[in-house]
Amino acid sequence: MLDSEKAELDLAFRVLETKGWFSEIGWKFQSAIKSSARAFSAGHGQEIFHVGDAGAGLFGVASGSLLLGYPRDDGVQLPVVTVGSGFWLGDLAALSRQPGLVSIEVREDVTGIHVPARQVRHLTRNYPEIFTAFYRLSRINLHLAMRLLAAQSAETATQKVALRLVILSDYAAQDGGWIPVSNDDLSVQLGLSVPTIQRAVKRLADQGFIERGYARIRVLKPDYVGSL
Repeated sequence: MLDSEKAELDLAFRVLETKGWFSEIGWKFQSAIKSSARAFSAGHGQEIFHVGDAGAGLFGVASGSLLLGYPRDDGVQLPVVTVGSGFWLGDLAALSRQPGLVSIEVREDVTGIHVPARQVRHLTRNYPEIFTAFYRLSRINLHLAMRLLAAQSAETATQKVALRLVILSDYAAQDGGWIPVSNDDLSVQLGLSVPTIQRAVKRLADQGFIERGYARIRVLKPDYVGSL
């Protein structure tokens, strides 16, 4: 490994050791994953993985953000959620040897780590107990999926937007708590018109629930969502 690649990998792991799944697992599992990982980076708009592709392995996001997409039954590719630093995915496809369930596109220039699928499976052979850590990761990502599903049942557009922003704040917020999301993004992800999103976002800003910036939003009062 070149010195520059090692430096990128070390930097990515320094971030991932402080947040998300990797920060919560034991040092033995961390060391095993580090021994099999390589640094990766990708630019805005680049597709890292397409739904149905063979498992590409385990990815951890150190900086930037990814847009996860899922195909509806009518074939339309639906952008589901933006995730950022500390988020990991790819374990299910790698361990099950089944095609991936989501597409992964770079939302903001991203850096992170990648463990090839064969290396993920190699880890489970050498460290059978590491399955506990991977089950923990599956639980984290299932929790996100269930939160997204539950949020869609909200009765009003304002509630739908607020709940989505709270979720994005937990999974995609960058430095300062800013979420890289525009009204157009929210419109596509929530299935609401842009004017409806604009009215809901303005209402939430007027109530002090959020702060708006250019193509970004920061949630100021996440606990307030229950009273909207």
